[in-house]
Amino acid sequence: MFKTCNLSLARVAGAAFKNVRFEACKMQGVNCFECCRTVLSVRFVKCDLRCSSFDGLPLRKTVFEDCSLREVQFARADLTGSSFTRCDLARAAFLHTNLEKTDFSTAYNFVLDPDANRLRKAKFSVYGLPGLLEKYGLGVE
Repeated sequence: MFKTCNLSLARVAGAAFKNVRFEACKMQGVNCFECCRTVLSVRFVKCDLRCSSFDGLPLRKTVFEDCSLREVQFARADLTGSSFTRCDLARAAFLHTNLEKTDFSTAYNFVLDPDANRLRKAKFSVYGLPGLLEKYGLGVE
C-alpha cells in the first residue's frame, strides 16, 4: 500500500504492481503504460491522477474511487468490469477502450464516444447521458 505519497512524474518503466493499493496519493503525469503488464493489479482511492496515462493497459476490474482522473489517457486500455466511483473524468480520453461491464454510475464530467469504445453492459446514471450524447450534438435537460 502507498498512502499519502507524492509520486507525481514518477518513472515506472518495468515496475510490477501486483495487488497494490494507492490511497490519497498524488500521481500526476505518471506514464503507467510503461509498467509491467503481466502482473498489473491496482486500486486507487482518493488519488489525484491528473494527466497520467494508462494507454493500452490490462486494467480489468480496477477500482478508481473518489479520484481526480482529469485529462487521463485510457486509449486502447482494457477496463472490463472496472468502476469509477465518484471520479472526476473531465477531459479523460477513451479511444478504442474496452469498457464492458464498467461502472460509471457515479462518475462525472466524462465524455465517451459510444462508436469508438466497447460499452456493452456498462452502467451509467441518467446524469451521465450528456457525456454519451455529446458526439451527436444532442442536449439532455
